[in-house]
Amino acid sequence: MPRKLPIVYLSALPFEPAAPEPTEFNANPLPGGLDLRDAIRSLPARLREVVERRYGFVDGQEESLAVIGNRLGLTRQAVQLREKKALTELRKIFEARQLAYPPSSGA
Repeated sequence: MPRKLPIVYLSALPFEPAAPEPTEFNANPLPGGLDLRDAIRSLPARLREVVERRYGFVDGQEESLAVIGNRLGLTRQAVQLREKKALTELRKIFEARQLAYPPSSGA
């Protein structure tokens, strides 16, 4: 029986999808110093394109699964699967970074 993957929602990650691209530094570093855009750039090209288009990183406009599917020659369901896979990968990146760089415990 295949292992069930947890449902991951991009809204659970702290970011502003239509924020301007930082020029010389990560404007909004997340725990461990990782910026969401850096994490998205680390995804494979097809997954990255789905996330960027779905959440408005390309032109500030969120695209539907159907529109992305038409662009990429995929069904809506195939785009949805890639979106879920990309969000799972992003979650893994952030969880690994938080484990590697725990917050300082100073009061």
